[in-house]
Amino acid sequence: MEIHIQTPLSLILLLPFFFFTFLPLSSQACHQVDRDALLDFKHSINPLNLLQSWIPSTDCCSTWDGIACDPSSGRVVQVSLPVLSDKVCSMNVTLSPSLGNLSFLQFLDLSDLNRLSGPIPPELGKLSRLSYLYLSNNCLSGEIPVSLGRLTRLKILHLSWNLLSGSVPSALFHSMPLLYDLDLSYNNLFGVIPSSIGKLISLINLELQSNRFYFC
Repeated sequence: MEIHIQTPLSLILLLPFFFFTFLPLSSQACHQVDRDALLDFKHSINPLNLLQSWIPSTDCCSTWDGIACDPSSGRVVQVSLPVLSDKVCSMNVTLSPSLGNLSFLQFLDLSDLNRLSGPIPPELGKLSRLSYLYLSNNCLSGEIPVSLGRLTRLKILHLSWNLLSGSVPSALFHSMPLLYDLDLSYNNLFGVIPSSIGKLISLINLELQSNRFYFC
């Protein structure tokens, strides 16, 4: 069954991009915990030959592409990587669990890399400040970790166009009162659509098509 619910809200959906685009430059040096987490992540996707500017001896807040920091604390609040045009799944390019150590992160966009494979690390559920999570257009597989249900500040969750499988955890949507945009389309998900999706009181856009869902 294909399910598609959408409300024209292009301006609203662009707001997070405008916010982080004009975030002031940091006046504080990159925090060591954040630097270590980002370098672990760089190592995990090294076969893509990305992130040439991520040099350990430089300040991640001021010179690393795709990184934005809070100007007062120097903590990383945004990670957004460039788009790769070709889609070639690789078993050697996976998401590092160390991303879960970016405790001040608000915006994570790893969509359209087209090559990230393996499971979504459960450690992403530790990102208590995360509001925007984009992982679409990759080769991520396995089940959606129930730990994402701990992201109580999440507003947008995009996991579409991957190879995710299994059923959607019923506990996933119990504590996401701010989530207004959910896209799980074009995966290999199956089973009953959890009734907890009804707890998403702010939901405006829901994309579930091209899976094998059904109503109980």
